Amino acid sequence: MQDKFLTPEALTELRKAKGLSQRAFWHALGYSNTRGCSYEAGRTAIPEHVRRLVYLHHVLGIPTNIDSKEFRAFEQRMKADKPVDVAAARTALETALKELK
Repeated sequence: MQDKFLTPEALTELRKAKGLSQRAFWHALGYSNTRGCSYEAGRTAIPEHVRRLVYLHHVLGIPTNIDSKEFRAFEQRMKADKPVDVAAARTALETALKELK
């Protein structure tokens, strides 16, 4: 069953609103643009883990592709900043993920 908020059309709208090509949008998540195109066109159902990656990366701004320069830069910023309240971060993340359901 497709999530009523993250439909193929909503993915395309989000990507275009961010001004990204399919390649840039999907590679940021570690996926090929071919796979992303399949999700956007509705040819392939959007798995829950992909929905979560889209939300984390493109909505919350948390890099999700550990092989990217963006993730390494984020990691360095996190190390340089004050310690993170892990319990508060986990609660915020769990709340955000529940909103996807």
